Amino acid sequence: MEGSNEDGSDAINTGVHDQERKSKSAGIADPSSSIGLKVAHGLFLHDVIVPVQASFGDVKSLLVQETGLEPQEQRLLFRGKEKEDAELLSNAGVKDKSKLLLVEDSAARERRIHEQQEQEQITRACQAISDIQANVDKLSEQVSACEATAKEGGGCPDKDLLSLSEMLMQSLLKLDAIKAEGEAKNSRRTEVKRVQGLVDTIDRLRGANTSPPSVENEVIVTTQWETFDSDVGSNSGCRVRLLINKNPEEISGVPRKDHCQTSDLAAPSSPKMNLASESKMW
Repeated sequence: MEGSNEDGSDAINTGVHDQERKSKSAGIADPSSSIGLKVAHGLFLHDVIVPVQASFGDVKSLLVQETGLEPQEQRLLFRGKEKEDAELLSNAGVKDKSKLLLVEDSAARERRIHEQQEQEQITRACQAISDIQANVDKLSEQVSACEATAKEGGGCPDKDLLSLSEMLMQSLLKLDAIKAEGEAKNSRRTEVKRVQGLVDTIDRLRGANTSPPSVENEVIVTTQWETFDSDVGSNSGCRVRLLINKNPEEISGVPRKDHCQTSDLAAPSSPKMNLASESKMW
């Protein structure tokens, strides 16, 4: 008998301690001023202890840990009617051991899932941009090395500059293929500007490597028109003389004979053709 009493006392004490624990977790200093509610959610039944003057919004806050649903994703029904968050339990007639029904708000759930998907997409985009940034950092170091060489009077091989430019353009294509929103979109925009700046630097270095074309042995062809008397009637004809000069420095007005080769082409005469019109036609 004594053992039975002790077992019963232990059970009662356990229940009291459990109520006190739940009351403290709900922020209730005096358990006597609280009520116990049973909240049905699908196949689950949750026990909640709240102050007598608590609102339905307070109940939702306590159910977050139990259900994993945020307050805005919860709908609480009492006696078949949905209750507003600000409404007090006592005003709605909720008493100790009353039963509430919790229904998940499908629209809020869809919004939460959509937000989670967006966040996951942003995370993936940020990771992809970070990988590209690491590769561009290495290419940037090579571009800086080429700039330093150019400032010292040297030059980078054009094939190396062309290779760097191609790799940077590939990075631009990868950045363009990333679907980014929010923070990731700003990061992508910043990285695109950086890559474009490096490509511009390479173009400038390649331009500095290009030497002006040599004028040595350059061939210049000039045209000189000469009139002559045609044997047919009294019409005038003309002959085109192509003067091929291989040394442009010797040109002053008419090319020197010893540097020119002459090719005479006789142009057919025309009754109404003058020298100016034939020059255009030629």
